Amino acid sequence: MSVEIFTDSNFSGTKSGSLEHDSSWIGDFWNDKISSIKVYSGTWDFFEHSKFQGRSLRLGPGEYPSFNNEVNDTISSFKKVAVGDSTGSDNGVLKRILDLTNNERGKVGLSPLTLNSQLTAAAQKHSRSMAMQDFFDHRQMVERVTAEGYHYSRVGENISAGNSTPEDAIKGWMNSSGHRDNILNSNYRELGVGYYFLENDQGSVNYKHYWTQVFGTPQ
Repeated sequence: MSVEIFTDSNFSGTKSGSLEHDSSWIGDFWNDKISSIKVYSGTWDFFEHSKFQGRSLRLGPGEYPSFNNEVNDTISSFKKVAVGDSTGSDNGVLKRILDLTNNERGKVGLSPLTLNSQLTAAAQKHSRSMAMQDFFDHRQMVERVTAEGYHYSRVGENISAGNSTPEDAIKGWMNSSGHRDNILNSNYRELGVGYYFLENDQGSVNYKHYWTQVFGTPQ
């Protein structure tokens, strides 16, 4: 299974079943009626017009329970694209954030953080959600972390948007007292990193680059 589409938000209403191939025209029933999408594998572009024309939205693996008004009920065609992971996990972005974070901790004599896969999953999903669902805040941080099975004694989060490089993201955090306090907190032991790039970001929150750090100390 690659993609499922739904007529209503939160994966309700009529659903398509498994979609595996490009569709230059999704038919009268589905045209301009898609409000939520599940992508199980691959990276897909969704277009507002048939034959892959008009504005497009690129989605990687994940669940997208709703869209902003610019996207909701506008999709008319879609196709799979051969691109790298939009989250940056295959180009060293996550490792770079980890290294820069530990560089800052090392300057004040703190031990380095280790990258945790559960915290990273929570961070990646949050960065993607902020981009795709048109918001920028820390909503449901604890719920997101526990949903990945991470049992913590201490947890915290930094988010950033608009910075196009790991260096700029870290610089912005270090210039903000609350974010800097998270990076330099001696009680944290592990880190999760999320990054999502939305090229055609047309929502009311349209920073294109969305970053998340989730800090944790396991129980």
